[in-house]
Amino acid sequence: MTVLLVRHGRSTSNTAGVLAGRSDGVDLDDKGLAQAAELIERVADLPLRELVCSPLLRCRRTVEPLAAALQLAP
Repeated sequence: MTVLLVRHGRSTSNTAGVLAGRSDGVDLDDKGLAQAAELIERVADLPLRELVCSPLLRCRRTVEPLAAALQLAP
């Protein structure tokens, strides 16, 4: 079994220079949304069978495009 760890895309707190930690409501900025969309192509050749995601908004928003493309629920 291979495990692939992916960090969330760039968030609004990253660009503000704020350490978000577990703060609620920290979303991806425009670049972060683009990074999430690019993730689909970056992992296209990998046999992904399951997605596991943190409940943080920025993490969920990072995995949503990939989950939709693979028809997997995170």
